[in-house]
Amino acid sequence: MKGLRPEISRIISTMAVVFFLMGTIAFASPQSDCLDRLTPYASTVQAAGLYPSVYLAQAMLETGWCRSEAVQYNNYWGIKCRGGTCFEKNTWELYHDQYWQGKLLFQAFDSLQGGTRAYIDKITTNPIYSDVDRSNRYVYIATLARHWATDKEYPKKIRRIIKGYNLGRYDSPAVKPEDAPDGNQ
Repeated sequence: MKGLRPEISRIISTMAVVFFLMGTIAFASPQSDCLDRLTPYASTVQAAGLYPSVYLAQAMLETGWCRSEAVQYNNYWGIKCRGGTCFEKNTWELYHDQYWQGKLLFQAFDSLQGGTRAYIDKITTNPIYSDVDRSNRYVYIATLARHWATDKEYPKKIRRIIKGYNLGRYDSPAVKPEDAPDGNQ
């Protein structure tokens, strides 16, 4: 950097160091922030006999990576209101191949732990979910989605999130990750 004024040389050197450091620092993303909030509860979900990868993927999909107003009510999974404290938000549903958009009531929870417990209880104690097959993640997603969502693409979306963000790593080794007929996760 001969021939440059000392101030310019110093600025260029400082910028080089900054650019080098920027390349080595992992910047937070909505996805990593969302996972950081939810992963502490993965073991609770696993202990209940459910797939943490699905729990995480549903939360990410239902809240747009934890950016929905539902997050302030600790409802990361789109659980509709069944009494108690509820909140209203815009949503869309698919009925008879027709999209409907409007406001619906959703359940509010006091904490993320309370929301996680309600998620677990909904799947493990509500008779509607008694036919959910937990034998492997692929079948689990397909059978859970029949009751959870009106979107026919919901299982594909959940599988895509799990695969894209390697969420299967949160399922315990005792859980069979996939026996998918088409090899999709």
